[in-house]
Amino acid sequence: MAGGRDMNASAATLRESLYGKPDQGGLEIFATFLFTHNAQVAIMAFALGFLFGIPTIILAVQNGALAGAMFAAFVPHGLGWGFFAWLMIHGTTEIAAIAIAAAAGIHIGRAVAFPGERTRMAAAADAGTRGAIVMIGVILMLLVAGLLEGFARQLVTDDAARLAIGGTMLALWSLYFTIGGRRGAA
Repeated sequence: MAGGRDMNASAATLRESLYGKPDQGGLEIFATFLFTHNAQVAIMAFALGFLFGIPTIILAVQNGALAGAMFAAFVPHGLGWGFFAWLMIHGTTEIAAIAIAAAAGIHIGRAVAFPGERTRMAAAADAGTRGAIVMIGVILMLLVAGLLEGFARQLVTDDAARLAIGGTMLALWSLYFTIGGRRGAA
């Protein structure tokens, strides 16, 4: 999964994984693969929520630990900022989408654990319906992340440009989630 980017990798190998240009075409296939993989992770984080949210939390922690392990491989070689920029060009969108999917899964788990006056099935169904609407947005976010990861991350090799793109996406998503889609007071 790390593709040779581990604790035993040389600085040159790690630098090439961050800044090397793609040898040949096929970025569209790569982008499709990344979108599919990320969508599977998000859907799993959502779907496993019915088990009181526990598998969803474990999946989120596991993905965070993997990111931490990658940083642990790059930082000793002086490539921490480069890896951060490489990750953020798409990560601000991808990580936010997966976090939202996990939150929707945990919402279902909470409804199952604490159904209130409803049956557990009714509470889970209500939470699942609301979560499914959220997942439509998550899949759209992951489509954007797949395009950024499959194309921009591969073609843009300047750290400042990568950080600018990632920061712009973070600002856009933050703006959307704080202002967009709000309805006026009834």
